[in-house]
Amino acid sequence: MMAVDVCLAPFLLRHWCLNRNGLVAPDWLPFQGVVTAKEQLRERIDALTKEEASEALLLLDLRQDRVAIAFRDAPVDDEPFTDEQAAAALGRADIAAGRTVTLNQASQELE
Repeated sequence: MMAVDVCLAPFLLRHWCLNRNGLVAPDWLPFQGVVTAKEQLRERIDALTKEEASEALLLLDLRQDRVAIAFRDAPVDDEPFTDEQAAAALGRADIAAGRTVTLNQASQELE
């Protein structure tokens, strides 16, 4: 696949179509065909700096990390709220709705 000049990329990308096989170039572009996910990945990898490549490797390695896999595959915590959690949720809702007063206002009302 031909590389596209960076300054033209935003203009050209508006005209691409996405289908089951990947990105498909419009008929009027000088190159045709389907850009697969692996081809897109190769292009992006070639554009990475050494530091970015190191970070990408770490992220890919996490896909094989047993602890990360255990967290990813863990069931959703669906236990009921405790009384403390319910009270905290009510307090956050009051704050969001503006149904609270400052400490100074409360002190003045009590005097």
